[in-house]
Amino acid sequence: MTQIDAEGAEVLASILPQSQLTSLNLRWNQIQEGVKSLADALCNSEINHLDLGATRIDLDGVKRLASVLGSSKLTDLNLGENQIGPEAAEVLASKICNSTLVSLNLRVNCIRIEGVKALSSAFSGSRLTSLNLWDNQINDEAVEVLASALPDSKITILDLGENHISSQGAKLLAGVLSDSKLAEAHLQFNQICTEGAKAFVSALGNSRLTSLDLRW
Repeated sequence: MTQIDAEGAEVLASILPQSQLTSLNLRWNQIQEGVKSLADALCNSEINHLDLGATRIDLDGVKRLASVLGSSKLTDLNLGENQIGPEAAEVLASKICNSTLVSLNLRVNCIRIEGVKALSSAFSGSRLTSLNLWDNQINDEAVEVLASALPDSKITILDLGENHISSQGAKLLAGVLSDSKLAEAHLQFNQICTEGAKAFVSALGNSRLTSLDLRW
């Protein structure tokens, strides 16, 4: 199978300022260090959707991307499945408020509670409406942090599937539904039992929720 490597990413980056591209999907290509060239080119491009899922970028690559968020037109960024850890989430959180990002996908990145705390602290000053934190070793303690920040955020879509959330975490989220803008909550493949489901049922009447995923 042929893939685009760092050199290929550099070639793509070189033509971005002269192109009319608004969307670039490089998922599953092993661009690694090539992300730095792409980041440098974003400021002079029309790109608003960038998918770098599973491209083996590291923390240094995330730092370079984060440094240009405020001067790019990016609204939708996918960095899922790169295992970049909590420090990467902290770096992104420090730049989100000065960016145009409305959708951030960090699925399968081991950001844990440290990353959740950083991201949650940036909610109120950001434009984020969609956040994907699928499979990030998030537990009830991390959910409590998220829940307390949701009322002051613009988040309408939140994906917390495949984490370590119990009925207690579900109750915490349900408890802020009426004060938040959440329209979609994805909690599939967690450890949520009947008590957690009951909490959502009780809260639905006073919420904006239109989609709830509790699959197991």
